[in-house]
Amino acid sequence: MRAKRLSLLIAIALAAAGFVAAPAQAVGPLCGNSTVHGTITLHADADCGNLPDGAILNGNATIKLNGHNMQNGTGTAIENPGPFKLTILGPGKILNFRAAVDSHGRTTISRVTFSNIDPPGTPEAVVEISGAPKSNVSRNVFSANNPGNNASFVLELFSSPKSKVLRNTFVANKALDQAVWVDGDRTVVKGNTITDRTHDVNYSDANEGLFVSGDRTKVIKNRVSGFGANGLRIDSSHVGKIQLKKNHTDGNGVGGVGSGVFIENNSGKVFLQRNESSNNSNYGYELESGVGDANVRFKKKHNTGTGNTNGLCSPNLC
Repeated sequence: MRAKRLSLLIAIALAAAGFVAAPAQAVGPLCGNSTVHGTITLHADADCGNLPDGAILNGNATIKLNGHNMQNGTGTAIENPGPFKLTILGPGKILNFRAAVDSHGRTTISRVTFSNIDPPGTPEAVVEISGAPKSNVSRNVFSANNPGNNASFVLELFSSPKSKVLRNTFVANKALDQAVWVDGDRTVVKGNTITDRTHDVNYSDANEGLFVSGDRTKVIKNRVSGFGANGLRIDSSHVGKIQLKKNHTDGNGVGGVGSGVFIENNSGKVFLQRNESSNNSNYGYELESGVGDANVRFKKKHNTGTGNTNGLCSPNLC
């Protein structure tokens, strides 16, 4: 009893003198853990201290950042080898990793900020989701990623039908190919802002903003601006059908020649309705030249734009 009282008195004296140590950031269950499953809620920042691995799923998992950060690793922050379901919920940030998310199962990511993620090329995106039907990437912020210029994409959603990419913001990222790549039948890409106003000839002047491929896919109310080449590229895989409605593409082609909307000549059926495309270095709307399967429904009075160097639309389109 006397020893406990002495310890208490010493603790009180140290606190009064200002010698209380600050609480350490918690590594917790998300760093160097290959058995992640169930629900994990952060109650402090998860600082991975340059560990080569972050969280690796071995079952369905829900990760709640709860206003905190997951940061500072030399590998991938969250890996899902599949076929598990992965849910990542903000608010919160994932930053300073080689890759943020590499998932091969149904994935939901909402209200997360991704920053200073520098993929080495494998994975080839800041967030890479593959073979994951019914995934949902919504209301996230991707800012200042891929400083080392090795990633092809910022967000890659590949072979993932019936998925949604909704109301995300992409700003000041680098991407060698497209900032956002979405591939999958019956996907919805809606309300995203994708901008690239900080061109650097040392990484890419031929990058594009948004690439969409698939059948019965809807591309609605997206804003794509400032890319080195085309703003929005469409390929509905020869026999597919894609609807473009109320999108805004502005100021693309700043690295050379690029159009606001570029449609590959093997794009199947493409419907353009009430889009606006202005101030691009080539056309507002362009259909790739050459023989192909593209069947494009385009009406000048319904799709508008001004200030495009070579006019509103390419001759084979209008």
